[in-house]
Amino acid sequence: MLTLIENRSGVYDYIIITKDGSRTFTFSSAQNIPYKNDLVQFYAPGGQVDVNSFKLIEKRYMQKYLQ
Repeated sequence: MLTLIENRSGVYDYIIITKDGSRTFTFSSAQNIPYKNDLVQFYAPGGQVDVNSFKLIEKRYMQKYLQ
């Protein structure tokens, strides 16, 4: 699940929580990623999130399942 934490001066801070909740990834990007609170697939070689690898799995995942 991908969530925007904050937008500061053109840099976006994100957090990803794995579906099972066992891991989190945080990263910053100058690119605004269009997925917010959605379930996404992504790659993180060496623990670094590849911002070009996001693929939408389910929209509004957080609102549906984490209420």
